[in-house]
Amino acid sequence: MLADAPRLLFEATFQADGVLIRADLLLPVRGALRMAKVKSSASVKEYQRIDAAVQGCWVVKQTGLPLSRIAVAHVGTAFAYPGDGD
Repeated sequence: MLADAPRLLFEATFQADGVLIRADLLLPVRGALRMAKVKSSASVKEYQRIDAAVQGCWVVKQTGLPLSRIAVAHVGTAFAYPGDGD
C-alpha cells in the first residue's frame, strides 16, 4: 500500500471524477499519509487552503488512501542563508 512506502514521495498524481491533482509532498507515517502543498508565497492565503482541501480532503480521499494530515508550506521570510555569498 502507498501509505506503507518507505520514503517521501514528490508530486504523486491522483485523479477522481475527472479532477487530476499532484500532491507536492506525501510522507508515509504509521500506515497513513501526510500531504503538503508547497507554495512560493511568504504567508498562507485562503485560496491555498481551499486548494489543499480539494486536493487532499477530496481527491486523495476518493482513492481510499488514509490521509492523516494536510499542510500548506510557504517561504519562511525570517530565514537568511548563511552561505557567505555562495
